[in-house]
Amino acid sequence: MDITEADWLSAAAVELSLLQVSLPIDSAGGQQFLDLGCGTGIVTRDVLLPRCPPFRRIVAVDASRDMVEYAMRHFAHVKICYDVLDIVADDVSGFVERYGQFDRVYSQFCLNWIRDQAKALKNVTKLMKPGGVALFRFYASTPLMRFRRKLAGMERWKKYAKTDTPISLAEN
Repeated sequence: MDITEADWLSAAAVELSLLQVSLPIDSAGGQQFLDLGCGTGIVTRDVLLPRCPPFRRIVAVDASRDMVEYAMRHFAHVKICYDVLDIVADDVSGFVERYGQFDRVYSQFCLNWIRDQAKALKNVTKLMKPGGVALFRFYASTPLMRFRRKLAGMERWKKYAKTDTPISLAEN
């Protein structure tokens, strides 16, 4: 059975909906959310956006300028602001000055690509408001993860992986 993009997005939507039930809601709509590792922007706009409670905006970031530009062209929305942020390499204080801190930080399958996860998580805490919530989804050891490892090891795809092999939290 082939898994289509629609199947994957539907599964992501169900998982996110189930997780959202337990989160605090600001009925005034003043909350601000961060989508860390937004990639093309499809998950930000088509999965995350419709399932968020009333909010002010989603700031969706990726380390790849090409991805951010693609997201801005193809998945723009009035409540989504796309920007470039490398959660490991960047000093996030300037980012916090520009956007403020976030009530929620979402990350969909981004952390498994980051080698220095400790630094990434320290930076995430600097981006969050006190009492903020972080929701991370990442791959465990699965056939898909093994495929991603092989892909990341191929010369053609290494520049996108930024490491020889992706690291998952389950392996740290």
